Amino acid sequence: METSGETIGNPLDKYNYLFDILGSQSTCRKTEGKEKESNNTEFKVQSLGLKDFALFPNPTSHSISLRFKTEPGELDIFINNTVGKLIFHEKIPEFNGSYDKLIDLSHNSNGLLILSIAQNGNVFAEQIYFNQN
Repeated sequence: METSGETIGNPLDKYNYLFDILGSQSTCRKTEGKEKESNNTEFKVQSLGLKDFALFPNPTSHSISLRFKTEPGELDIFINNTVGKLIFHEKIPEFNGSYDKLIDLSHNSNGLLILSIAQNGNVFAEQIYFNQN
């Protein structure tokens, strides 16, 4: 698990859609089949279907509880701020299909965060509002 505050490189290049989401509502999802271009290579970013998704509290002042179900297989969970700084990253090479975890965000500054969950080229994204006041 990475929480060092580094800016992500390769995943951000591949999932550059994050900044398209910032102006959308918190229930935003990328449209299936929307093409993106990265380093002159085209690929399609499709929405990752999650079941029983729960993210609370939102807004939050300390931590979030994240729950969802999806297909087993390799899975990445990212939380970034609006300038691309990596707040949280968890790579699960052998994801069993069910996720339920409390994620501490207390080391973060106030503002909008973007949660993204990536699996097999499909991505799910959600906004998190963080305010310690």
